[in-house]
This record gives sequence, C-alpha cells and structure tokens, in this order.
Amino acid sequence: MLEIGTGMGNFFSNYAENRPEMACVGIELKFKRLIRTYEKSARKGRKDVILLKVYGQKITEIFAEGEIDELYLLFSDPWPKKGHHKNRVIQDDFLRDAASILAPGGIFLIKTDEASYAEWIDEHLARSPYFTYEKNDNEEPDKKLTPETATEFETMGRREGSKIVSFLCRKK
Repeated sequence: MLEIGTGMGNFFSNYAENRPEMACVGIELKFKRLIRTYEKSARKGRKDVILLKVYGQKITEIFAEGEIDELYLLFSDPWPKKGHHKNRVIQDDFLRDAASILAPGGIFLIKTDEASYAEWIDEHLARSPYFTYEKNDNEEPDKKLTPETATEFETMGRREGSKIVSFLCRKK
C-alpha cells in the first residue's frame, strides 16, 4: 500500500494497524507530518512502515512496475488558483506513472472536497487510457467515518459540511 500525502497520519496509521500483513509506504513533503505519521503508526504496533520525504510525482523512481497493489491520494492540495493548477498531483503524466507502479487490477482511491479539483480529476481520469473508475459525489457531509477510513482533512471537511467526492480507480 502506498499513500501519497500522509498528512498527520490518521488514515495511514490506522490502515497499517488493521492490515499487519501489508507493507505500508507513505510519502509526504512536510517533515513534521512524517514524524507524526511514524509516531502514530509505532504506537499502534507498526514500526516497520516506510515513510519518505519526496514528491508524489517521483513514484516511478522509487517503485518498480506493478509493485503496488493499492494507492491512496486523499485530500491532496487542490491548488485552487488557476495559475497554480500545474502544481496539482493529478496530471496526465502522473496517472501514467501511477498505472505503471500498480499491479494489474490494482486500485487507486482519490478523494477531495474541492469542487474545481474534483472536476479536474474527473476530466483527467475520463481521458486516461490506464484506469476505469467510479465517481461518488453523493457522500453525505455528516456520514459517520471510522478511524480506519478518515483522514484528518476529511474529518474537518465533513464537520464544516463540505461535499466529499471520491474516485475509485482500477488499473486496466
């Protein structure tokens, strides 16, 4: 399992705890968030997680073709200003790279609470030859989440009444 952008480590550490048989790798740019993610994982008995301070766009330099079964990109920075869209993780090249490291039939879950980013993701996935996907834009803002499924950003967004959009992608 690979999570790009572990944030404060809520989802990552809970996933690692509940899936002890799974190798768990997290990528995050902010050092303090990496430390927090490791501390949460270690408290839950997973000291064997791998955390890297690197850009998510570097995944093909880190992972071999077909090495990852599950990929998560949950509430990455939406870069809402039009001039900053080039900084968004979801780009055509990134989708190609994500598909290359995913095993055949591997899953890629993307979530956001930013409407313009959700449209951007939908447009990029629709033209991608690498994935089939299901979009769920009907998630209720007050939906109860278990600690295993929620990131801290998702929890905050739901508290504020944000509409959550998810994309469950499967490698072709």
